[in-house]
Formats: sequence, structure tokens, C-alpha cells
Amino acid sequence: MPKLIFPPLTLWQMASGIVHGNSSMMVALLEREQVGPSNGRSADYNVTSSVQMIAWFYHAALDMSEALLVL
Repeated sequence: MPKLIFPPLTLWQMASGIVHGNSSMMVALLEREQVGPSNGRSADYNVTSSVQMIAWFYHAALDMSEALLVL
């Protein structure tokens, strides 16, 4: 496998966590902005992915695809 920041299984787990709404994964990987007042227990947030995060996953996918084609 190419030199990746994380192994392919970890990349899959992170992407899967985001897609399936795993809140701890979303807090760790996505940018968030509070849009409403906090009542001490919860608040409303807008959650988005940064361009850097999207580019990082895309680059990793390209690297793994290229390694697969070489095989």
C-alpha cells in the first residue's frame, strides 16, 4: 500500500462513521459552528466538511487506486 497517513481500514472506518452519523466521529473530523443558544446540555450546530478533509480523502483514494492498478 502507498504511504498513507492512516491505513485503509482506518480511512474506511472514518468515512463510514461520518456517513452513518456516528456523533463522535463527526465531532472528531468535521468542522462545526454553533447556530443557536446553548441550554447547558445541548445546542444546535451546522456541521460541514472542510475542503482540506475532502482533499485528504480524495488523495488517499487516488493513491490506493493507483497502487491497485500497479498490482
